[in-house]
Amino acid sequence: MDGLRGLAIVLIVELHASAIMRMHGINPSPVLEWLDVAVYPFRIPLLMLLSGMLLPASLAKGPRRYLVGKARTILWPYAVWSLLLVLAYDFVPWSSLLDAILAPSSHLWFLQALLVAYLAALALRRVPTWASALGAFAAAGALRLVDLPEWAAQMQPERLLTMLGYFLVGALLRRHWDVAERWLRRAWVLAVLVAGAVGLVAISLAPGVRLSYTMAQYAPLVVMGALALVAIALRLRWTSPPARLLRAIGRDSIVFYVTHWFVVMAVLWPLWLVPDFVPLDVHLLAVAAALLAGGVVAWLSHRVRVVRLLFRI
Repeated sequence: MDGLRGLAIVLIVELHASAIMRMHGINPSPVLEWLDVAVYPFRIPLLMLLSGMLLPASLAKGPRRYLVGKARTILWPYAVWSLLLVLAYDFVPWSSLLDAILAPSSHLWFLQALLVAYLAALALRRVPTWASALGAFAAAGALRLVDLPEWAAQMQPERLLTMLGYFLVGALLRRHWDVAERWLRRAWVLAVLVAGAVGLVAISLAPGVRLSYTMAQYAPLVVMGALALVAIALRLRWTSPPARLLRAIGRDSIVFYVTHWFVVMAVLWPLWLVPDFVPLDVHLLAVAAALLAGGVVAWLSHRVRVVRLLFRI
């Protein structure tokens, strides 16, 4: 789990580096642009599915400890880093902070979706998990047919419901792990899952197609891709230096996730001072800097109380 979370974080950092380069009017390397398209549908859903696998153990603690734990480890860093983001990019922070929390337009939306998923899962704990997951995807699909008022549309309920669906798929996978693992280790099952993932990538590369993992109609193929990554991970030993590095990133995934945007922005912003640069080199430099800075902050968060308070209380 830690290794897959680390892989998802690295791919997310790379994607956001591409996005920030485009914000500066710089076209990323064609190779990395193709990589972005190929793995775009699976990054966040994989992270959400893995989070859902932790749900049964969290629910076993009881509602009070469950809610307190999520407030300390998700709501707190979401509020802290939303405030820091507003202070960094807005001169009227108090009027913008509520918008940043209720309708986030930054990378922090994932923490909002994760918090909503945990709250919804608690409310739906008496409902069969498979039914809740299907209901979440169905509700997300139905919302596409509804003309929502502007204030509701800004909160992106379709995205929240789709993320809830992936989260509950992860919970369902964990509840039936003994059976699921046996199936995921079968070669033909892996081949089918990979075929589904490849099919989704082929659709995303088709001209004129606007594909997003937040669209419920693509959820089955997205889930197949995420499960293919889980099946592949089961076949790896995770003992090589790169694998240990991914596991370390995965253990402190929230630190890397919330900090990387600031680092990539800081690296890419002064590019106008450089007359000649190679986009690929700058891209890789931004990703490496974000991961290195995240590693330093993660190390400090385990040793310095003030730093730890940025991520949990």
